[in-house]
Amino acid sequence: MIADHDNKFGNYFSFPDEQNIFLHNIRRCIGVNVRAVYKEKSCSFVDLGLNKLWAIANINALTFDERGDYFAWGSIANEVALWDTYPFGTEDHLTKYNTKPEYGTVDNKTELEDADEVAKALCGNGWHMPDTTDWQELVEKCEWVWVDTLAVPGYMVTSKVPGYEGARLYLPAVGFKEGIYINNGMTDFYYYTSHLDKNNPNKAISVYFSDITGLTIQSDFRYYGFDCRPVKAKPSTGEAQVSARVK
Repeated sequence: MIADHDNKFGNYFSFPDEQNIFLHNIRRCIGVNVRAVYKEKSCSFVDLGLNKLWAIANINALTFDERGDYFAWGSIANEVALWDTYPFGTEDHLTKYNTKPEYGTVDNKTELEDADEVAKALCGNGWHMPDTTDWQELVEKCEWVWVDTLAVPGYMVTSKVPGYEGARLYLPAVGFKEGIYINNGMTDFYYYTSHLDKNNPNKAISVYFSDITGLTIQSDFRYYGFDCRPVKAKPSTGEAQVSARVK
């Protein structure tokens, strides 16, 4: 911090590009934008009449129609998406979650531990990453409509389940992160599951969605950065719920 003995000045940061951060000293009467940084421990959700409750936004998105943070598989930090920064080794020398000796240390762990599962670690309270059956149910029991008038284009997903018609959530087309760049943003989205690709342990099982292919279950390199849309089990009868619907 810069000393201000007269209490007339404050500090703020500017980000002119992706490589530089500058610290400034400015009179306190001048206004600058402020963005909150927080560790989410609860999520607003929507009940679509499915087996799980769905969070209305991606992790660390400030609104339902924004991108959230991008996380490598097994990482809970929003980092540059490269093997060099991946927490569990490299493409052919893995240090955790590996089933084959030619890829590094074998531990035969094929599902993320709670501390490495981003929704469990950052949201808590029963939230977790969706698995492939959760995504398939979302496709089969909801209507998907492309929307290009919000902050990030994407899909408005509206329930077709009797008694839940009109309940909906929004999935922005967030693409994926490699290095510092976002690929296929504004057109497609990618989400990891918590499961390793056992046959190719430098990859993890994921889902991909585009208007051309629909939902595709595949595997992707673990260092890629994907958004996360948490889900959780429905509460038992009588347990309090606080839900929100996308308007």
